[in-house]
Amino acid sequence: MATYTLSGSGVQTLNANVGALHVHFGTIPTSASIGHANPSNYYGLALIRAGDGTGYFPTIALDSADQWLGLPVGTTQIGYAIMGGVSITVTEVFGSSPLVSPTPSLGSLTDVLVSGASNGDLLTWVSSASKWENKPPSAPSLTFVKSTLAADVTLTTSGTLVNILTVALTPGTWLIWGPILFQNATSLQIAMWHITDGTTIFGSGDNVMATGSQDYQNMVWAVVTPASNTTYTLQATINASSSTKVLASTRSGNVWARQPISTELMALKLA
Repeated sequence: MATYTLSGSGVQTLNANVGALHVHFGTIPTSASIGHANPSNYYGLALIRAGDGTGYFPTIALDSADQWLGLPVGTTQIGYAIMGGVSITVTEVFGSSPLVSPTPSLGSLTDVLVSGASNGDLLTWVSSASKWENKPPSAPSLTFVKSTLAADVTLTTSGTLVNILTVALTPGTWLIWGPILFQNATSLQIAMWHITDGTTIFGSGDNVMATGSQDYQNMVWAVVTPASNTTYTLQATINASSSTKVLASTRSGNVWARQPISTELMALKLA
């Protein structure tokens, strides 16, 4: 807090965060005219203009022997002109300016209807009422797509990609995943697989399969962001010509398959 004694005319710099001033006249100039207010209001005491260093706000006329003066937000100085050859005492008051209106509650706004609000409620625009209303959050609407292999697919030619499954996705961000099951032929093989949109490969993997007719369970996944309706394909191949199969499901009684598993391609829309 600081107090200034001012007379005549000039500019007084204020401290930071001053929201109001208390102004006191020790004596009232004899030239001041008296109005009919109670306590008395005077004319011709002093003029003050709040400023922010780049310009000034409108002039304020002082009309009381003791007066509170709210300052516009951003005020850093005051210009003054004090009449009658007297001096005034100006005391700084820190804090929010009384000229700043209090923040209204949501319920006081004409286009908001808040009733029985609970934790987690969201403001939702209700077009039939032309108002924002508080509503509990809706359960997310998940879009899920799944394609399941109906019959075994035999891979016979080295390096030749074979389409296994497809999913058609709309624009957005999607997680694609699924198990792919292989059954090896009688020779050592490397199985390879990936997800593609026909141009770009997104998720891929490979598995070395030992000699003998055995089942191998693998997983493929990728995150894709199609900008338009796009079909994604799970493709597979082998590294040497043989009769390796992509199985529609695990064989009954397979000791390694504790739970039935199918070759599938699934997609969940994230956004």
